[in-house]
Amino acid sequence: ASLDGRYEILRVIGQGGFGITYEAVHIHNGNHVAVKEYFCRDLCGRETTQIEKTGCNVYVLDDTLQQQFRSDLDRFLKEARTLHDFASDQSIVTVLDYFEANATAYIVMEYLDGITLRELIPKDGCWTMENIVRCFGPVMESMERVHDAGVIHRDISPDNLMFMPDGTLKLLDFGAARKFSNMQTTHSVI
Repeated sequence: ASLDGRYEILRVIGQGGFGITYEAVHIHNGNHVAVKEYFCRDLCGRETTQIEKTGCNVYVLDDTLQQQFRSDLDRFLKEARTLHDFASDQSIVTVLDYFEANATAYIVMEYLDGITLRELIPKDGCWTMENIVRCFGPVMESMERVHDAGVIHRDISPDNLMFMPDGTLKLLDFGAARKFSNMQTTHSVI
């Protein structure tokens, strides 16, 4: 299936309660990308008919859920903008594009061929302090830049860190991130 006339969807690579992530290829330049689609299973469904060969439209399950769907969709697009602001940071996944289509929204990111920290830990067992500092040091420096920009991540976890073939870690998801204006405001932890 083609998405927005620019991305050919190859396969699903991940699925959660709030979205589906696909491996795709950019039709014009051949680059592999990851495309994250906002698709909250509790709020929406998908039409089964093909819409102009660009994918199937998403619909809200019930009119009473329309406001919640739009609010969550706006939050999803805010995540895209937040990630895009840190595109030059080596420890954060690069957002290449984001847009609305098929009555939902999409974030196009660099395709990472790695393994999540959650998958890696059982295979590797205990790490030495040297390995921990080498891998997490750059991520901590990135988080300092993120905090300096007024953003709190709120969801750094083994599922959101990908171990790359070169031994570095990349932070994948800013879905729970929140801007803050002063440090006296309290925020929930997710």
